[in-house]
Formats: sequence, C-alpha cells, structure tokens
Amino acid sequence: MVARTCSARMTTLTMRELAGSFGLRHPDSVANLTRRADRAMKKSPRLRKEVDAIRRELLQVEK
Repeated sequence: MVARTCSARMTTLTMRELAGSFGLRHPDSVANLTRRADRAMKKSPRLRKEVDAIRRELLQVEK
C-alpha cells in the first residue's frame, strides 16, 4: 500500500503504468488504493509519520 501510494505521488507514471508495475489489472485500482491509504493515514498518526519518513528518505536518495 505504501509503495503504491508513494509511486503514485512521487513519479510521473500514469495510473495505467503503475497498475502494470504492481500487477493490477485496472488503472483505477491504483487510485482506489491511494484513497484507502489516505483514509488509513488520517485515522492513524503513526502510519502517517511512517509514510512521511519513507517519502523523505526516498527524496534524499533521488538527490
């Protein structure tokens, strides 16, 4: 879930490309998983902090 969400937000790949990369059949599946992740992060501050830390780490690797 976290990898799909970060990929959707941090790359320029289309939903179709992301769906294929994650073995999903429909591009809408990526959007649905991203919405579910957003809801989960709103309910869990701990999850939000962990995902934010992962994003920061990924951004540092890119530089």
